[in-house]
Amino acid sequence: MKSMFTIGFCFTALMGIFDGRVVAKLPFVPLSYIQGLSHRNLLGEDYTDCSFIFLYILCTMSIRQVTPILLPYVLVISYFHNIVTQLLTQLLF
Repeated sequence: MKSMFTIGFCFTALMGIFDGRVVAKLPFVPLSYIQGLSHRNLLGEDYTDCSFIFLYILCTMSIRQVTPILLPYVLVISYFHNIVTQLLTQLLF
């Protein structure tokens, strides 16, 4: 829960800093229904310019896909953490 608030706070701060700025140059022109997101709040018609929100989404999606492959024990730890939390909740309440 704390991490969600931290991520939300950081995301809001970064959105304020990078709003309206080109943060990356895409090597392709995105599909028409993705251009609104990849070019959000940017001036001009060059759709290879990338906004912060699009880069953030791409990074988040790629990190979520790679993390279980690189760190398989994270899944085991979270599984046992959930079991222990449920047992303690049942015992205490």
